Amino acid sequence: MLGETPDSRELDPRERAERALPFLTQAARQEDPEAWYALGFCFMRLGRQPEAVRMMRRAAKAASLPPTPAWECSAPGPDPVPPWPFSSARPSSWGSAARRVGRVLEGEYGQTPDLAGARAAYAQGAELGSQGCMFRLAKLLATDRGGPPDPERGRALLEQALVREREAEDRDPTFVKAIEDLLETYPELPPQ
Repeated sequence: MLGETPDSRELDPRERAERALPFLTQAARQEDPEAWYALGFCFMRLGRQPEAVRMMRRAAKAASLPPTPAWECSAPGPDPVPPWPFSSARPSSWGSAARRVGRVLEGEYGQTPDLAGARAAYAQGAELGSQGCMFRLAKLLATDRGGPPDPERGRALLEQALVREREAEDRDPTFVKAIEDLLETYPELPPQ
């Protein structure tokens, strides 16, 4: 947990973020993309969304990931480079990072949404095998939020996420149920 120490377990997430802020700020001065990402996450917890998005985008700019044109999104701020916080040394973290970035771009933390950018983040994470990204992208693909609807692709992503989550060692029954529920109500595909 962000900023959690043995003596801070009784603190709420905001208080932990306030406690962590000076340390993360100091770490971010070391030109480290992971520190920038952590500081961005801390800013989100503190309700400082513009700073959070700016830090996450700065991390993305410095991260070593193959360029993806879809990441060129129009979120607010002076540095329009989409957030991608981890270097190639930690590929298992990338799907999770993409999900977090997508949530930021969806406007989940109060900033102006960039749904096209969120779709791009979730698509990148889905390609990396993140069931969470598959689920969130499928929700956007069911509508015209962030781009044209694509229920066929959305349904395929949900089915893939469901299979992967059921087979996962750390399977989350609540998430399995959420996927199943969304599949039940997902837009029907036209007959072929």
